[in-house]
Amino acid sequence: MRRFYCLAASLTTITFAAICSFAGPVASELFPTAVGTRWVYDAGPVEVTEEIVGEDLIEGERCLKLETRVNGKPISFEHLAVRPDGVYRVTIAGERVMPPLCFLKSSPQSGERWSVKSKVGEIDVSGEFAGGKSLVQTPSGRYSVITAHGTRFQSPGGELEFTYSYAPGVGKVKQVISIQGKSAQLVLKEFHPAPNGQAGSTVVPASATEPTKSAPPKSVLPQR
Repeated sequence: MRRFYCLAASLTTITFAAICSFAGPVASELFPTAVGTRWVYDAGPVEVTEEIVGEDLIEGERCLKLETRVNGKPISFEHLAVRPDGVYRVTIAGERVMPPLCFLKSSPQSGERWSVKSKVGEIDVSGEFAGGKSLVQTPSGRYSVITAHGTRFQSPGGELEFTYSYAPGVGKVKQVISIQGKSAQLVLKEFHPAPNGQAGSTVVPASATEPTKSAPPKSVLPQR
């Protein structure tokens, strides 16, 4: 079970439309974009931390570099692009997502659905999302959230189903992943906004970013 939780935690780095160019991450009420913003989650036997550690320029677009740690140890990173219509995954553990995959709509209509079909390296990632709104209770508080429910995502272990819950001004407050009758969840217990006056990081070309020290998971399972 511990191994399953660690796998589920690494999935925060794995979900995923058209490619277009923006000058930088747009202001987002749903997803904080300041470098230094940090989230700490309870994931059963482990603690998962996600932090915006910088920004990189990818195909002319500034993308947020989000690092994931399990019990304080970095396990992977991803790049996210916050666009007017939603949040997109652009890379996962150093692999490009082609095209970038929209896993969260900024203002979904209740029941709104959208399909995604991308590749991460040589691995196909496709499925369907449904947006909605609900209330979520966590150790850090009670939130009105926008949700994205993913279905029809295939993995070597079977069909994957998951739900992300994002609160305005806070970001992801809960994530539930299910496969073959087993489930794992991340629940927000601490939210740390970027320190006041936090300066943005130096933006460098994607080709100059440091490669991940761990290999990407063999099964691409949408997740963070």
